[in-house]
Amino acid sequence: MKHKVNPIVEDLHKLALGYMKKTEFDEAIGLYGKILAIDSRYTKAWNNLGIIYKIQGDLDVAEAKFKQALKIDPNLVPTISNIANVYKLKGDSKKALRYYQKAIKLDSKFADAYNNIGALFQSESKIKSAIKYYELAIKYAPKFSDPYYNLAEIYHQQGKINESEKMLKKAKRFDVQDTRE
Repeated sequence: MKHKVNPIVEDLHKLALGYMKKTEFDEAIGLYGKILAIDSRYTKAWNNLGIIYKIQGDLDVAEAKFKQALKIDPNLVPTISNIANVYKLKGDSKKALRYYQKAIKLDSKFADAYNNIGALFQSESKIKSAIKYYELAIKYAPKFSDPYYNLAEIYHQQGKINESEKMLKKAKRFDVQDTRE
């Protein structure tokens, strides 16, 4: 049975998102606390708290918030990717990779996960694999600028200046047009 969300919770969530966009994190955290007091199963609140704490550099708290959301719904693809990002920042590439792969297993077109796997491989100097995953990210989200920037960097390092410049142009064009949710 699908979780029924209280309309007040939805309204508070919209307000909290506004504070997040303005980087007024204390206000957003306060609103998410109110939301969770009303509905402790509201996964968007847990996920967004995780995002806030990750941005603030408190990776252990971020991980705990993401885990709480996944305890409620283990198939939340963006949250799975978010916790993978935490593991990546903590230096646990293997755990991050497992979570990115889980996100892709649940949503085979989830471009963020492909891009992040590419970044993991790039950081490990596995350039062919990185390129493959950046290209998959582009395949599933052609207006997502990050993989273009990442490919531009690789091509530049390889001395492929023309290819690098092409990727940079696309990245800059899509920076404004990215419509992923």
